[in-house]
Amino acid sequence: MGLCRAIFTTNFDSVIEKAVAEVGRGSLAAYHLEGATNANEALNNEEFPIYCKLHGDLRYDNLKNLPEDLALGDAALTRCFINAGNRFGFVVTGYGGRDQSVMNQFREALCGNNPFPHGLYWTGIQGVPINAAVERLLNEATDHGVQAYYVPIETFDAFLLRLWRNTQNKPSDLDSRVRRTVSTTVNIQMPSQGRGKPLVRLNALPVVDPPTQTGPQNRGRSINRQNHDPRSGSLKPSVGPQVADNERDERGQGSRSSSPFG
Repeated sequence: MGLCRAIFTTNFDSVIEKAVAEVGRGSLAAYHLEGATNANEALNNEEFPIYCKLHGDLRYDNLKNLPEDLALGDAALTRCFINAGNRFGFVVTGYGGRDQSVMNQFREALCGNNPFPHGLYWTGIQGVPINAAVERLLNEATDHGVQAYYVPIETFDAFLLRLWRNTQNKPSDLDSRVRRTVSTTVNIQMPSQGRGKPLVRLNALPVVDPPTQTGPQNRGRSINRQNHDPRSGSLKPSVGPQVADNERDERGQGSRSSSPFG
């Protein structure tokens, strides 16, 4: 559909290539540490889409994985990254900004003549504090006149699904391959009461008399047959040895924990 012209990733795997083949029915070759020399030329020639693996490809020997490796990026891929940063807007997702080389590439792009002309949008999981390095970068981008925002999201998958749902004029065949499952309304009749087989046992049973205290003399709750109420189908807990407390044992060897119902 031509909506995404360049992708830069720090991942080593081939998930993107497989997705393009399976869903898009096409092929996508990655520029990586052992095949980076033509990446910037491909960008200049607008050979889209362009896919760059900044830390290497798992199928090859040359990878950037150790702290000393991550301090400096590949020169050819860095040129491509900076060039793209001065032509397009960037959406960053699934990346926390914790290696120096990639963050330096963002800053070098900011020093160009036209940094992120369509904005810089950095996504992060809701409720998780923003990384200080990311916050500094977004503030620097704003100082350079870039529309830079931190965008909280639920999950990476939910974010991509929202993007897809809001994409206009999607080809129906492509949309059907993306939406392998479609939610629908169902009407499942509840079975009638009785003693006929098959019997189904569930652990989602209501506890009608919950415990009110715990401690060394009341170390948890278990369920036994005597406390089953056949009229309501509910269970009452009784004191039992199976369950959990987080107290220290008499020898001071730390806490213990197990399932509340064995």
